[in-house]
Formats: sequence, C-alpha cells, structure tokens
Amino acid sequence: MMKRIISLILSVLMVLGAVSTVSFAAESGSPIYSEFLEKWIASYTYTDKFGMEVGISVYAEDVEKSNDSLIIYVINHCGEYPGTESDETIVADFLDEGYVVAVLDYARNPLAVSPNIEYSVQYIRYAMRGGSSDGNRENEQYLGDRSVDPDKTYV
Repeated sequence: MMKRIISLILSVLMVLGAVSTVSFAAESGSPIYSEFLEKWIASYTYTDKFGMEVGISVYAEDVEKSNDSLIIYVINHCGEYPGTESDETIVADFLDEGYVVAVLDYARNPLAVSPNIEYSVQYIRYAMRGGSSDGNRENEQYLGDRSVDPDKTYV
C-alpha cells in the first residue's frame, strides 16, 4: 500500500512539474495595452482567411502631432523576434514621430507563422486602408476618428 501512495505522489509531482505555472496565471496580455491607454483610439477583432482571430488596437498622439501615416505593428506571433528593444519602446517612438499605430496581436496562435502571417498582415493592411486584397479602394478608411492615407501605410 505504501508503494502505491508513494507512486501516486511521484506521479502527481511529475505532472505538476511538466505543466507550466504560467498557465495557471490570468492572461494579462501585452504591456502595450496599459502603457498607451491614454493614446488609445479604437479596438477591433479581425478574423483572417486562415481562421486566426487577430486583436487590433489603434493608438495615436493628439491631433496636432499625428499625421496621416499608419504603422502596423505585429506582436505575439509564433516566429522569432529580431532585435532586443521592447515593443513598448518601439511603439512609443512611432507615436512620438506622429504615426498612427495599429497593433496586431496574434495571441500566440500556432498558425501565426510564415507564410500565413505575411498573408494575414497584408489582408488586414488592405482592410485598414479602406480596400480589399485586390487593391480596390472604394471605402474611405477611418481608424476611430483618424483617417489615414492609403499610400502611407507601413508594416
């Protein structure tokens, strides 16, 4: 009987050791969401052609500093991140330079890898510019109360 109890305890410890303690924590998301709260314009959810649900949050400085250029910034994809600078620092630099910044959050979706993510970002880019993937620009696009020039959209 004692061997069974010890075996059960060891099995439980092995399972708990294999499961990350982070998975028990509440999903807090990126620090971008709290750091730029006062610059938030709008949020959307976009489901792309691959079935990935992408969270889109748009930020900008005040009217005097913002221009009509849009930066699309991708976070939480499943590829490698180049560089060492934090997302918050990069987004802050773009906002200081007057860009409207749309943060695309892929929430670590396993499909958010090449080539899916490249296509997904471009589909979202076209939609945010007021058009479709075939280049049609019938709709004037507004992000919250900001309009962006379709020819000044960068990823």
